[in-house]
Amino acid sequence: MIFCTFFVSVTCLFFFSKYDWTFQQGNLFGSIISATDPVAVVAILRELGASEILSVSIEGESLLNDGVAILLYEIFVEFVEDAAVGHHGSIPWYKEMGAISWKACRIAIGGPAFGWAMAKITIFLLSYVYNDAPVEISATIVAAYLTYYLGENVLGELNYLQ
Repeated sequence: MIFCTFFVSVTCLFFFSKYDWTFQQGNLFGSIISATDPVAVVAILRELGASEILSVSIEGESLLNDGVAILLYEIFVEFVEDAAVGHHGSIPWYKEMGAISWKACRIAIGGPAFGWAMAKITIFLLSYVYNDAPVEISATIVAAYLTYYLGENVLGELNYLQ
């Protein structure tokens, strides 16, 4: 994923030079476009009767690629925004690398940990509902949206307070 992002960025710089993109903008575009979608591949594998392990492996690899793409996007969008307002280069490289590492840990470890905690809370609350499908479906949908909202808008704002 990282190699593909870099390759797309270099390709954009050489072949789309009339857009006058910087390397950071090319990396941002590469992080967006480089993630693969295995839906067609998995459908073909199921149609051909391939092993379920192969399909699950491909789907798992796609999930990992999507996670890396989100992480790269979050990093490169900050670079592009900093360059747009003139802050790029004003911070020493080691502090910038530290900030990138901290953000990567927050996204890669904190995100799944928060999702796991919210899933445990949802399962606990759903254990009080017995055989009422509309309530279970509604609670599950609300829990998913609430998890997203809290993760992005509440926990995401903590980054800006630092």
